[in-house]
Amino acid sequence: MPVISSSACAKLILLGEHAVVYGEPALAVPFLGL
Repeated sequence: MPVISSSACAKLILLGEHAVVYGEPALAVPFLGL
């Protein structure tokens, strides 16, 4: 069986985390430090 490896960055939501539920914008940036 072949070995598969993947990675993804986390996100840091600066503001608007709950607003996106109602279709409003939010400010988020990728966080590569984890």
